[in-house]
Amino acid sequence: VANDLGVVYYSKGDLSMCSRLYQRVLLGREKALGVNNVKTLDTENNLAAVYCKMGEWGQAKKKYMRVQEGYLKAKGKDSSDYAMSVSNVGECLVRLGDIDEGIATLEKALELQHGSHTHEDPFALLTMHRLSYALCRFGKYEDALVFVEKAMAGRERLYGMSHEDTRESMALLSEIYLGHSMDGLMVALYPEDDFRGIEEDSCLQSENIQLKKTNEKLRESLEKLKEE
Repeated sequence: VANDLGVVYYSKGDLSMCSRLYQRVLLGREKALGVNNVKTLDTENNLAAVYCKMGEWGQAKKKYMRVQEGYLKAKGKDSSDYAMSVSNVGECLVRLGDIDEGIATLEKALELQHGSHTHEDPFALLTMHRLSYALCRFGKYEDALVFVEKAMAGRERLYGMSHEDTRESMALLSEIYLGHSMDGLMVALYPEDDFRGIEEDSCLQSENIQLKKTNEKLRESLEKLKEE
């Protein structure tokens, strides 16, 4: 019952009460079922997710690492739950500023998730989005672009343009191209006139052509969103 209440409090945004409930359930399951029982690990995973939502990335990382170890023992390295736990650890590392290690961990998670139909797997798409975010923060914009475009396309197919996950990837795509942080779907698009005479400056030609293509893509996405 307490575990179900935790879900309710999480959905309502009462994270403090949610974390207390999950802590209580976790203690009970550790005593009754053992630390490596799947139900115990599921609860610990839920608690880690709450810590992430609260911005307590250090606490979340500890829990996710524990869950990762437990899922590996209980379900094996081919388990989707294990792969997702690796992705969660990678996300925490990036948020804590260990971007190098975070990228390596997210790449490992994506390799594990390639056993599924990656472009139709919402968890693999989440890992792609996370990897793109990490690469962007590391200054590897071309690599980041590859993953965020795949994530956005996959999320659009699964959820449609208006879904928050699709919009999240659209915002990251915009940030990569337009060079500033985005808030929700506040996409700053350049007017068409800004691209006149792109042939005149050979140094900027390639960049401007690519930016124009991306703006066209973003405009199309926004039009689809308006229609939904």
